[in-house]
Amino acid sequence: MFAVIIIPGALSEAKKCYLICLDGFDDLLGSGLLTKNLWDNLRALGQLNSLKYATGSRRRLSELCVSRESRTSDFWRIFHDPPFTLGCFTEANLGTFLAAFAEHGVTLSRGARTELANWSGGVPLLTTVLCNRLWDGASSGSELTNDSVNGVAESLLDSNSDTLRDLWRSFDGEQQRLLAEIATGANLSEDTSILRPLVDAGVVVAAKKKFAIPSRILGKYAAGEHGRVGSGLQKLFADREPFEANIRSILEFRHLQMKGAVDEQIWDHLKIILENLDKPHIVIGAPRAIINRAFELIWQRERPDGNIPGEWTREFSKRTDRPLQGRIPTDIGLQCRLLELITDSSFPFPTRVSRYTYTLMNALPPPGNIGAHLLGPRHSIGYSVALAFWCLQLADQLAGELVQAE
Repeated sequence: MFAVIIIPGALSEAKKCYLICLDGFDDLLGSGLLTKNLWDNLRALGQLNSLKYATGSRRRLSELCVSRESRTSDFWRIFHDPPFTLGCFTEANLGTFLAAFAEHGVTLSRGARTELANWSGGVPLLTTVLCNRLWDGASSGSELTNDSVNGVAESLLDSNSDTLRDLWRSFDGEQQRLLAEIATGANLSEDTSILRPLVDAGVVVAAKKKFAIPSRILGKYAAGEHGRVGSGLQKLFADREPFEANIRSILEFRHLQMKGAVDEQIWDHLKIILENLDKPHIVIGAPRAIINRAFELIWQRERPDGNIPGEWTREFSKRTDRPLQGRIPTDIGLQCRLLELITDSSFPFPTRVSRYTYTLMNALPPPGNIGAHLLGPRHSIGYSVALAFWCLQLADQLAGELVQAE
């Protein structure tokens, strides 16, 4: 571990401009672990002439600011608005991209250029991988033909490539399903707004109600076994590998069932869990953020003045020699204890929240308290899935008891 200390005055005196590339910024914004004070300090640094930030995301930064601390800070407002859009390579982009071959004395026939565009669809990742493979097999003075490109592209599809797997996993479950339907020629009669980001990027092209995938590689991959989601429960979930590949779609369907009913902040935290099932350091911290927000909602409904009524305290005294009194505590453990007392079947005063909610919430603080400090072996995706289902059920329970309550 090491820390970088930035002294604003020193940056100015050096008469240099520094660019800080914020890699994985989506995860940082979505974690909810950084304070408003830290966000504001980062913003102050970003306003210096000698230091600038750059980051990239498929979503707008305002959509990623799911925690109260990030939302209330103006940090994300220092970025260019609207953001610069990076999509698939155009024909002109591709010509510039291929200039290195000419400099190396390698000629690409017209057919090779056409097939490269057809196979890659201009997707930067696919274009780069294909060109790297072509480069490795070329020598100065040689010519690359359409057969050269076809052979490299087909070998990429046949090689169980991590690159293709990573590209496919960059699409969410619903996008994967729709891509597979497009690739197999199905007519999309449902709402296809979920494809809008892919259309904007050029990964999918649209004409009226018809869609197409310009990349032959992506189209074949989507039409193959990787894109077949929903062809039978046994095929999807019987073995560990397909289970881990497909379970996110089930969780996303459950998530969408609650759209509009669940509290917005909890909805966003749930989305972070579902998008990062294979990243335990993110998943394991999210339940704590959900618990914090859940208690805010509960006490807003049960005790909006923030006080524990005297009659509650007198009732608690019958069951414990250390009754809770005064203000509602900020400690999660004490709040759970208070929730346990008021949802007990013998508690004589009416409450909106039920014992079911207490049971769900009481089980979550332990993993939430671990936070980012993971000890021992990496937990499995199955553990992330269990947490995700538990949090989804809690969100649904709260929506029924509190968010929709009159």
